[in-house]
Amino acid sequence: MLRTPDFGPDDDFLACGGDSLVALRVSGAMKRHGWRLRASDLVAAGSARAVAARMERF
Repeated sequence: MLRTPDFGPDDDFLACGGDSLVALRVSGAMKRHGWRLRASDLVAAGSARAVAARMERF
C-alpha cells in the first residue's frame, strides 16, 4: 500500500510515504483479516515492528 518495495519492519511509516489515508486502508485490510488496528496506532507507532506490538486478534 505504500508502494515502497524495500519497506522493512523498522522503517518509519510516515517517512516512507504513509499518510492518514494509507493508514485507513491498512487498518481496513487488517480488520478483514481478523486483526484490530486503529489507523492512529499505525501513524503513532512509526515502524511496522512497533505496530505489531499494538495489534490484537479479535
